[in-house]
Amino acid sequence: MVKENYKILKFFLKLIFSIFLGVSISFVIIQNNKDFKQLVQEKLTQSIKQSLVGCEVECQVGSVNLFSPKILLDFLKVGPKSNCEKKFGQNFADKNEGSSSSKGSYNKPFGWECRKLEIGFSIIDFMLGGVIDIHINVQNLKIKSFMIKDGKHFSLTVWPSIMSLFSGTSIEVPTLLKSFSVNRGEIFIEEESGGHDLSVVFSSITKNISGNYKTKISFFDGCMSAYSKKIFDKLSGSAGLDIFYKAQNLYFNLDCKCAVNLQFLSGNKTCFINGKWQEDQGFFDFTSQDKAFTFSPVKFYFINNNLYVDFGFEGDIGDLYDLLMTKKGDFSGKSYGKACLEFGDFGFGLTGNIKLENFKHKDLDICSLASLTFKNNKADHVGSISILRNDGLVINGDFNYDINKNNFSCEFINELEFKLPFLSNWNILPKSSRLKIHGLNGSVINGIAGNCSFCANNKATNSRVNISGDLTFKDNVFNVNGKFDDKKYELSFVTFPDINLKKFIYNDTSGATLLSINALDGDENKFNGFIKFQFLKFFIKNYFDYELLGDGDFKFYGMRKKDNFLLELNFQNGSVSFPNFYNFLNNFKISCKLDPYKKIIVAKNSIINLHKGFITSKKSVIKFDDSLNINYIYAPFIFNNCFINLKSDLFALLSGRMLLSKENNDCPLLKGLTIIERAHLKKNIFSEDERKKYFKGASAPKNNFLQDCACNISVVTKDPIKINTDFINTSANLDLVIKNKIFDPQLSGKIDFVAGSLAFPYKPLNITKGSMYFLQHQSSDPLIELVASNKINKYNVTMYVSGSMQNYNISFESSPPLSEEQIIALLIAGSAQESLNVIAPAIIMQSVKDSLFGSGESKFLGKNYLGKILKPFKNVRIVPSFVDQTGRGGLRGTLEVDLGERARASVQKNFSLSEDTRFELEYLLADDVSIRGVRRENGNIGGEVEMRWKL
Repeated sequence: MVKENYKILKFFLKLIFSIFLGVSISFVIIQNNKDFKQLVQEKLTQSIKQSLVGCEVECQVGSVNLFSPKILLDFLKVGPKSNCEKKFGQNFADKNEGSSSSKGSYNKPFGWECRKLEIGFSIIDFMLGGVIDIHINVQNLKIKSFMIKDGKHFSLTVWPSIMSLFSGTSIEVPTLLKSFSVNRGEIFIEEESGGHDLSVVFSSITKNISGNYKTKISFFDGCMSAYSKKIFDKLSGSAGLDIFYKAQNLYFNLDCKCAVNLQFLSGNKTCFINGKWQEDQGFFDFTSQDKAFTFSPVKFYFINNNLYVDFGFEGDIGDLYDLLMTKKGDFSGKSYGKACLEFGDFGFGLTGNIKLENFKHKDLDICSLASLTFKNNKADHVGSISILRNDGLVINGDFNYDINKNNFSCEFINELEFKLPFLSNWNILPKSSRLKIHGLNGSVINGIAGNCSFCANNKATNSRVNISGDLTFKDNVFNVNGKFDDKKYELSFVTFPDINLKKFIYNDTSGATLLSINALDGDENKFNGFIKFQFLKFFIKNYFDYELLGDGDFKFYGMRKKDNFLLELNFQNGSVSFPNFYNFLNNFKISCKLDPYKKIIVAKNSIINLHKGFITSKKSVIKFDDSLNINYIYAPFIFNNCFINLKSDLFALLSGRMLLSKENNDCPLLKGLTIIERAHLKKNIFSEDERKKYFKGASAPKNNFLQDCACNISVVTKDPIKINTDFINTSANLDLVIKNKIFDPQLSGKIDFVAGSLAFPYKPLNITKGSMYFLQHQSSDPLIELVASNKINKYNVTMYVSGSMQNYNISFESSPPLSEEQIIALLIAGSAQESLNVIAPAIIMQSVKDSLFGSGESKFLGKNYLGKILKPFKNVRIVPSFVDQTGRGGLRGTLEVDLGERARASVQKNFSLSEDTRFELEYLLADDVSIRGVRRENGNIGGEVEMRWKL
């Protein structure tokens, strides 16, 4: 019995083995049969086509394994049907014809392609579940897709095929994708218009667990570009993706940890991306490695089928500009804010606020703080803007944006007083500046239109200027037409690819052009123009309170070279005079470079020709701060043989070298050397009032820069200055240093007088020694030392002046000795007899002081008075005198006559007594010896010999 059972079992085993062997042999024969492979290929192609509805499929079966079972494809290509290809592909082909890309080119809206694809399934699973579970392993997968806009929504053309593949379909044999793995895949997505593209290199594995797909993705590389500008590259990291249905709705969960290099970041470009998405909401964080750029937290959620995105951000303004714009803008500053994006059937809405700090374009300050608040109100966006600059400018405004009409409108106004750059005396009054802009013809698509107005006030002259204009912006051209008070102007410039001026024209009330700047035909980077002299006079008078007289032709030529402007300024045929100087400006030529971003002006090879003399400068540099105030100057210049005439009193020829400099917040400083070649002064140099008039009375622009300008100037003379007044006639050598403010100077140094004389009525005193000493902190009260002497008749008279200008001492000496009253009488009348000095000594002495320290035009001693009266009696004098100071003894008169340098005669008569007349004749044998013959009143005749000596 046991043996029989054993035989039966053995028989069945042999039978099973034979069947298995036969089946295996059959499987081997069948799976290697070409017809079978072809049949499998056709069925597989048909199955994929039915799963991926609307797609064309090409595949090549490499091998079939009926034991596993498994199908290995050598290649697989999936794409849209030809009608879809014609619909989407032709536009893409037209746009990319003749172009190439590192990603390759194609002309289909989407496509799948792989070189190795392995499809495995289980018969047992089919027998147990009635559905064949398919396992797919892909190598070198390439997916290409368009992103198209359908109404207000965007979608991927490859997405329907992905969903069909994952959900499976029921054909002759039901199938279900159970797992899908990709070993080295690449996805390339491009926007339908060709503006954006995305490429990702990855590997992934997807499994179907209880009807839900769970995917693990590893990223090896990736990049994104917008309009040929790379946004990011070097994508790396991993992500987990779960796709599932819930209440017949499709949901997904996402968990990612990635890193990319953001190319628009100016600092560390590495940025980390962390986040999760759970069903209908997600939280993400984008932070650069150096924390300079953050886009966090980012929250996604749905309300009433509308998608909301809440986010906060912080980063460099230049980085954000480079992200949003196609061209680098060279902006800098800090930006931060919070906002909420809403996507729905109406389109999108945005609510939030943005703040900008220290906003600059290159080195040009735009604002120190700007705040933008906006709110979505149905189809409109409304908001407000506030702008604050370091120079005190505060601008507030409101705006409205109509999404449906694509129309934008806003209005700005200055809240506070604002000082104009360069024009320190001018300011914009509060709430006097307005700017209104809106869409051109009802839509910003057509362009921008608007108007502006503001009122400027000059504090120095108490005058106002009103400026208004109508503006338009269309096709990258900005135009303004308006009025400058009652005068008209036109302004036009292009904004793309670079900002370039097209024209600026300023006309007077009659329509005559006063200022014109025009771009050259065929080259918008070059321009020329002219300025009428009457406009220069008007501008300088009204804005600097300085008046120019004369005429001339001012022309200029310029060109833009990258961010710089090269200018050549020419003034010709000029005869411009400056008040109180009376020298004429004939012409000048200046070549300069202007860098508006670095705020630098460099002038080279400047030459200014005057009617008498010229000024040259090889190189000068001026820098401005963010408020366009001058904060640096280096301007050396040389002047040669320049003529000046101050108030028709001082005539001089000057040469020398100067340096005008300024550092940051320091006051400007003018220092150098001035050489007085020749000079003639018609006013009294000893007079304090005259000195103040020259230094403080000079007409100068009412400009803070000039008023604050300090000086350190050395003044020397090449030839002595000639000084001629009614009382003083001399020459002087100067060795002075002028410091402090240029219009409130302090002098140090000395003035030495060379020869000369003091003009007294009878005979001048010759200056033998004279000096003035200026102390640095006592320049208004210099020390004086003056000695003047002469021989008058038989007397050697000497005048001494000492002390300071405000506390001086004047004394007289004579040999033989005389009293000061007698000496003054000798200087006035030529006689030492007590005469007028006895009656009015104080009046005569005061007249001497006024003549020496006053204006030089003494009312008593000057040539204009006594000199003219006594001129006909130059050699004849009538001297009245009393016997004593009480008048007792009667009135006595003397008539003196000069008979030459050494001889004189006198006749004396007492009119109160009956005495005879006295006659006297005197002759000087030498300076110290004289002989005198006398006939006295009693008739006696005598003689005298007088000798003088000093011990």
